Amino acid sequence: MCESIDVRCSDMKKKNPQNVKMGQLFREAREAKGWTRERLAEKMELSAQFIADLELGNSGIRLDRFAELCQLLNVNAHTALFGSVEQLPLLCRLETMLANRDDKDVRRLVAIFEAIAETYFDETEQ
Repeated sequence: MCESIDVRCSDMKKKNPQNVKMGQLFREAREAKGWTRERLAEKMELSAQFIADLELGNSGIRLDRFAELCQLLNVNAHTALFGSVEQLPLLCRLETMLANRDDKDVRRLVAIFEAIAETYFDETEQ
C-alpha cells in the first residue's frame, strides 16, 4: 500500500535523496533559530528521535506535519519539496520570502517596499 507520493514510505536500505535534502533544510532552519531537536520535537508534539530521523533523511513526514514544520521553522514549502528557487524571477523570490509571514508583517513590508520604490523612482527620474 506504499505509494511513491507518500513521503512517509521509505526503503530502509537506501535513503530517498529528496528526504535527505529536505532534512538538511529543516536542520539548518532549526539550528538558525537556535533550537535543539528536543525543543522542536516538543513544539510539534513529536519525539526527538523522529526529528533526528527526519533531519537525517531516514524518514518522511505526513503532509499536515510538514506544513506545521514549515511554519514553525519559517521554511518555504515549495523550496523544501522542490529545492532552491533562486533561478526563478525576483517576484517569485519575494513571494517565497513572504510566504510564511503573518498578514501584519506582509502589510508592513509592502509599505516599506512601496516607500523605497517611490524614493528610488523619484531620484532616477530627476
